Amino acid sequence: MNTKQLEDAVSEVSLFNQHLHLIQSVHTIPTPKMNWESIAMEPAPAMPTVRFDHKVKAMEALDEYKPNWLDILLGNKSKLYTLTNNIERAAEQDIEQYKTEFVHWVQSYSYWAKGNQLSKGILNNDSEAKLSALSEAQQNPINAAVVDTKLINHNFNTYKNGHLLEVNIQVNKHNVIPKEKKVLCQGEVKLETMSLSESNTLYREYVCSCILKCAQDAFNVLPETSVVINVEQISADRSSETIVSCHVEQGLLEFLLIEDDKPSEILEFFVHIEDFNPHRGNGFSAIKTIFSPLPIAS
Repeated sequence: MNTKQLEDAVSEVSLFNQHLHLIQSVHTIPTPKMNWESIAMEPAPAMPTVRFDHKVKAMEALDEYKPNWLDILLGNKSKLYTLTNNIERAAEQDIEQYKTEFVHWVQSYSYWAKGNQLSKGILNNDSEAKLSALSEAQQNPINAAVVDTKLINHNFNTYKNGHLLEVNIQVNKHNVIPKEKKVLCQGEVKLETMSLSESNTLYREYVCSCILKCAQDAFNVLPETSVVINVEQISADRSSETIVSCHVEQGLLEFLLIEDDKPSEILEFFVHIEDFNPHRGNGFSAIKTIFSPLPIAS
């Protein structure tokens, strides 16, 4: 075995271990905290005007021009013509600069108007504005590691009873949890079958990490103090079923995240519904969400 083969083997195992770490630490991927009060107070960008700065300089150059004795003797007016023509070209340059600035202003104003309207809606507790802001943040490029790898598929967000935020997400064990482990053995990559309990335990940590990630996103984007996260599991046949429903409180979450605990250990502190057994199928069984209507007594 040469050095290149060994380096490739080490790199392959390292990437595999990085994946295992990522799916258990989705909640550590930060989302910026929004300051809607500050955004609402931002003034609108000023509309540009034609300043004719270049034309003024060209006119000053013409005013300051004094032909030398040789130009006067020979009647050479080329310098004068050049300075005169420069005024027209400078004016055209000023207009082109204005057009460019105006296009940028339109874009900036549109961005400002959207943020201003959205911030005021959120500060006025408008549910539609808050849901729009959260949905946009969930697809933010900052979350590219989550979105691009499909670690979390956002289903829909809503407000129950008009005030309690409910976030619904989908996860797919078959796309995320490996069936085999990659280990380095005598300089080569060796594949080892992952036991059912080991696979399901890893799956649960991934699901819990996704819940914590979504809760943090909600708290960083919106002025909410609690949120319900429902997790749907997508099966191989594309059918779905709810496997976890959790009510997360902001203050408690911020306190718990100080510790370096496993996602599943953190989740145990919150009111949640799940039916998990590491020795069974995909580990989870279907459950009713926290907001599922109670059966009508006969």
